[in-house]
Amino acid sequence: MATSTNLVIHVVLFKYKDEVPEATRLSVASRFQALAQECKLDNKPYIVSLVAGSNWTVERENDKGYHHGFVVTFRDMDQLKYYIDTDPVHQEFKNFVGDFLDEVCCYDFTDGKFEPRKEKEKVKEA
Repeated sequence: MATSTNLVIHVVLFKYKDEVPEATRLSVASRFQALAQECKLDNKPYIVSLVAGSNWTVERENDKGYHHGFVVTFRDMDQLKYYIDTDPVHQEFKNFVGDFLDEVCCYDFTDGKFEPRKEKEKVKEA
């Protein structure tokens, strides 16, 4: 189904290191969710929405072992680039979370668009 919006969807999956306790994992998830209000552009939150949860897929054959998933929506690609490359709150979070993670998977898309990725639109992984 086509859409008339250009909202950019940023999907992030976390696979924690085995030794990271559940309480720490929950703290990381809570801190990630707080980014929705703490990340600001021109003194205003710019994240359109942020939803998150634990993996409970019944498709075990497709389960890659990720523990938590986050779906962050931005108004446009410029806001996603700012979030990934510049936002000081997000930069601080990335520094904080790195030691707890075994793997991170990021997947960005615009709803309803299926064009090949353009080199100029590549952004660093979050």
